[in-house]
Amino acid sequence: MLHHLRRGSGPPLVFQHGFLGSGACFQPQLAFFARQHDVIAPDLPGFAGSAEQPYPGSVEGLAEALIGLLDSLGVDRFCLVGHSLGGLVALQTALDHGARVERLVLYGTSCRGAMPNRHESFAETAARLEDEGVEPTAARIAKTWFAEGEKAAAYRDCLEIACATPKETCIACLESLPRWDVAGRLSELRMPTLVIRGERDRSYSRAEALALQRGIAGARLWEVPDCAHCLHLEAPEAFNRALQAFLSE
Repeated sequence: MLHHLRRGSGPPLVFQHGFLGSGACFQPQLAFFARQHDVIAPDLPGFAGSAEQPYPGSVEGLAEALIGLLDSLGVDRFCLVGHSLGGLVALQTALDHGARVERLVLYGTSCRGAMPNRHESFAETAARLEDEGVEPTAARIAKTWFAEGEKAAAYRDCLEIACATPKETCIACLESLPRWDVAGRLSELRMPTLVIRGERDRSYSRAEALALQRGIAGARLWEVPDCAHCLHLEAPEAFNRALQAFLSE
């Protein structure tokens, strides 16, 4: 079973983390939403607390691992929030298991694994991982997740979490992502969908968020000024209130 955090009771709400992350990245959300929801935040196979489990080699494999965990926990229908890489996983999960996803939140993410507007290419990141290891690479990448860089209050916690993922998982993930593309399938989605993006996100561009919003019938886009890739940690109160409003509609 995947390592996961679980808090509260009520309708299931799943948070899926991004690259170099873990469920622990959602501590402000776990505390807030546990008052009304059964909140579940898994570590993907190969990452953090699930590091001993092999990376499955594809976004499709990550989505099936998530579904396998929810099956083992007895969770049938759920609301799903996916951040960054976790947004790809959430999108694949919604496409493959749409009847189980009540509401979908795609946050700081895209419908394609390739990231042409990222602060550096996958090849550059992989090369630095080989040369420098995880910690220096993670320290450099994590700075880009926040508008204030390494001065951000959550930077050190994110860096500690990032360093828990093995180099082999990081490189395998980077190599697999360009093969994933579901842009042509967005019209299949029927659940209410919210797209979220920080306006200063250096990983995913506004064009990628707009592609999701325009491709999914009825989807809405919420952009947050003065925040970057991890706005749920930069502006947790605003993020939680907006997400709560969407979930309670």
